[in-house]
Amino acid sequence: MSLDEVVSAVAVPAGLALVALEPPNITRLEPQSVTGDPKAALEARIADPLWLLCRQRQFGELEGEDAGTPVSVRVAATTARVESWRPGAAGHQQPFHPPMLLEPAVEAEPPPAGAGPGLRQRAEAGAVALAALDDAGLGGFRDALVAGCPLGGPGPADPRQDPTFAGLLAVVGGNLPDAEALAQAVEAAADGVPAFLAPADDAERDALAATLAGWRRWYRPDVAPDASSSWVPGRLEYAFDVTPGGDGRRTLKAPAFAGGSVDWWSFDAAGDPAAAPGPPEASTSQVALVAAAPLRYAGMPADRLWEFEDAAVSLGAIEAEPYDLARLLLVEYGMAFGVDWLVVPLDVPHGSFTTVDSVVFTTTFEERYRVEPAGDGSWRMFAITATSGGTAVDGLFVPPAAVSVQEGPLLEDVLYLRDEMANMVWAVERTVTGPSGDPHSRADERRPPPDPGPGPVARAELDYRLGTAVPDHWIPYLPTSDGYRAAALVRGRIEGQPPPAGRFVPEDAQRRLADGEVPRDGVRVRRVPVVTRRVDGSYARWVTRRVSVGRGEGSSGLAFDEAKRR
Repeated sequence: MSLDEVVSAVAVPAGLALVALEPPNITRLEPQSVTGDPKAALEARIADPLWLLCRQRQFGELEGEDAGTPVSVRVAATTARVESWRPGAAGHQQPFHPPMLLEPAVEAEPPPAGAGPGLRQRAEAGAVALAALDDAGLGGFRDALVAGCPLGGPGPADPRQDPTFAGLLAVVGGNLPDAEALAQAVEAAADGVPAFLAPADDAERDALAATLAGWRRWYRPDVAPDASSSWVPGRLEYAFDVTPGGDGRRTLKAPAFAGGSVDWWSFDAAGDPAAAPGPPEASTSQVALVAAAPLRYAGMPADRLWEFEDAAVSLGAIEAEPYDLARLLLVEYGMAFGVDWLVVPLDVPHGSFTTVDSVVFTTTFEERYRVEPAGDGSWRMFAITATSGGTAVDGLFVPPAAVSVQEGPLLEDVLYLRDEMANMVWAVERTVTGPSGDPHSRADERRPPPDPGPGPVARAELDYRLGTAVPDHWIPYLPTSDGYRAAALVRGRIEGQPPPAGRFVPEDAQRRLADGEVPRDGVRVRRVPVVTRRVDGSYARWVTRRVSVGRGEGSSGLAFDEAKRR
């Protein structure tokens, strides 16, 4: 085979450039140094430093006085612990001692008048009492305890409102003691041993008294607390105040606490300190000397040459109009003043109010500067706002609050909503807990018939209806006037409607509500069990109320004087 049979030569027309097709390749750019040392290139040397000095003078940079860099910060502070607290808006001052926490003290529900916990809670606590007797070797008193504190109680007026009460009572009745009756009997006995228990000798009596006292110390605060109510009637919120000790004793009020985590922003500074139950506790002073650590945050502009910045944040690309003051302040802070802030950690005790007396920092030239409060008081940050007649308080307040809490299953769920067609507010009991102590949904109950049927006149074309039926778990609140431009919502009742089945709505505190507490979005109130750990590791249990935004307006279908065509 010849070469002409394999290779074909084609003549290229004149003026046509021949392009050679080559495979793609990668060119790597690397700095090269003649001497082998890249230090000279990285130093970014200039040939005329005098020109830069002139430009700095033109821009006014040589007139700055902060030539030194802070290297250390000395902070002197005074700390005073919380010594007392007051529940509600008009309660009495009570001592506050560790390991107490604010959430259990403020949110714990007092037992309802004339009733204790539910049947299930009383039976379970009674079983704990029997187990405590067995552990102490006093199991012979089990039968006497069950007979002396029989488990029972009135059931629901309507069995449909609590379908589990009868079955639960049939199971636990006669087998377990009533924990509430046992606690009352122990509290009434002079020596801590109820009269229906007959110990053989003094040693057995002492052991029985110690066992029942230990059980009561668990039962009373955790299952049936004898707490002071901080719930504000008609406001759907809590109110309380705390008083730190020290020489400058002050009162910090929480007038509208919706439940949940307690932090410094929940409080306002009152005008006059409340009368504490005892002499003020002495405050403690501390001096902290720490290294000056610059403040760093995500996307912070770099202040050094050849330093890579975060590509996801570009403060210069923020679009802001002249009236967007918040955006302009953010950009100015990040670009101009971001490197002027230091982080000075200061350890303070849990449940205390700390006042910073002085802040002094030392620069690299061994110069010492005292940091004065910012401005004339018109600009404040992390300061507790003052109520009417008081002054704002500067300091670090760490409330004696829980770090985190665990919420249990829902006990009660009430939804307040406005019905503009009926011109009233409805409290809808969605989930309630009856005498049995078991929650159940009221939506599962039998609804009223939507139409009572035709009237007695067979030839009539229209049926007159005086009023439509409303579900039993819809409780009406009627608007009423208390005077000039003052309105309130008063709980009512439709004729033939059974009373509310839950605990929240029937309370006297919910008989009258302020009109402004139920906006157009509505309000949702939940009762949930909560558990947390105290600072000493022990458990704290209570039932709290959570107030949140509702689900908007609703319609009950209530109508009067209606003529319906057959």
